[in-house]
Amino acid sequence: MPGTLIIGMVLAVVIGLAIYSTIKRIRYASNLNELLVANIAKPEALALIMAMTFNMPCIVALAATYQETHSVKWTSIIAVYYMVVALLLAGAAYYIGMLIW
Repeated sequence: MPGTLIIGMVLAVVIGLAIYSTIKRIRYASNLNELLVANIAKPEALALIMAMTFNMPCIVALAATYQETHSVKWTSIIAVYYMVVALLLAGAAYYIGMLIW
């Protein structure tokens, strides 16, 4: 089996288990708001919002970047840049949120 297939299968199992546990918790919660407030701290929520806002838009945006640049190298650099900046901003937001709350 190629390495990418094995990685894909492992990720599918991990994501499936995460979805299953989330659905299981939601089913027993009387109110989704109560569940979120009980399990997610404010700094974590702020970091998630920052990471999702500044993360790579989608694979189609990367495909358009490749069509514009005609370079796998620059497309990869841009994708890594998006992810690194999103994680740095999320980390900064988390620690600022820890100071505030």
